[in-house]
Amino acid sequence: MQSNSVSRGDSPAPRLALDLNAVELRPGYYTVEGTYDAATKTLTATMEGPDPSGSITRTKETTVWKDADNRVFTMYAPDGKTVSMRISYKRRK
Repeated sequence: MQSNSVSRGDSPAPRLALDLNAVELRPGYYTVEGTYDAATKTLTATMEGPDPSGSITRTKETTVWKDADNRVFTMYAPDGKTVSMRISYKRRK
């Protein structure tokens, strides 16, 4: 599966991150909008777009920076509670 970030940037609103993506398995673009909490080092975002059947869905995703070299990305099912994917990233030194 390939994901191509079409546009990424910051909103004029404080601490708001925006993204527009295309994924091979989805029939269209989806948008990502979220906020960053500096106290918890967490980016919490909502992704909205068509699922493989074409129905519009909203899912939650978080990225937590554990330290300068480690972060954890978590994507949730549409219910917002069930973890559908978790990826731990570690910087190679």
